[in-house]
Amino acid sequence: MFQKKAIALIILALLIVGGVAHYTVPDPRITATTNNFVTALLNNENPENYCTGDVLFRIKTRELSKATPVSIKTTLTDNSRDFGRVYIEAEIQLPDKSIDVGFYEAELIKDDGWKVYSFRETLPRTNSFSIPWNAPELGSFYEEVFKQLSKNNDSLLAGPAKTAFKNQPMLKTTPEIQDLTTEILYNSKLVIAKHTYTYDGRQVKVLAHYYKTVDGFKIVSMQAL
Repeated sequence: MFQKKAIALIILALLIVGGVAHYTVPDPRITATTNNFVTALLNNENPENYCTGDVLFRIKTRELSKATPVSIKTTLTDNSRDFGRVYIEAEIQLPDKSIDVGFYEAELIKDDGWKVYSFRETLPRTNSFSIPWNAPELGSFYEEVFKQLSKNNDSLLAGPAKTAFKNQPMLKTTPEIQDLTTEILYNSKLVIAKHTYTYDGRQVKVLAHYYKTVDGFKIVSMQAL
């Protein structure tokens, strides 16, 4: 009797483990579909094959700009048997040969195969450990960004920062930054730095996100503190 109960418990345990695995083990097709969608979107080569709903409608009703993928990284952040959410970093080369970076969040549903039904720009995320770095040159780079923005040159921006500048230029006059100090809070391919300085007689604190592209650093996000 004891042996039969033991066998029954083992079988039950296996069924429970199998059931949990069935619902929690990520389906590799989620990130594969996302990668295929982003690549097709950038190359303007039938992205509608990988999406549905509002995303499909927007693609069919808008003229798509073509760009060359440099690197596309996808990270699965949430998933179930029929749902997936993916964080995307896409470094691209624009038609004018300049480099830009996009940070996106895609949501997918399993309906006759995986399809992207939601796709939106998001802020960059940290995906690895931080490496110690003092980076005194980052302060000089930050000052150079200000100088270029005063000339309406956004070549040192990328991603959300570039989008924000195009919608509402940040500077109208030649900037003069004084007593600049830089503190590195996080350092990897994404660098997060806190800049403190005096500008127009006021003390300013800014949290800047830098991304290391094939063309050097680009500021991808700036927030006042």
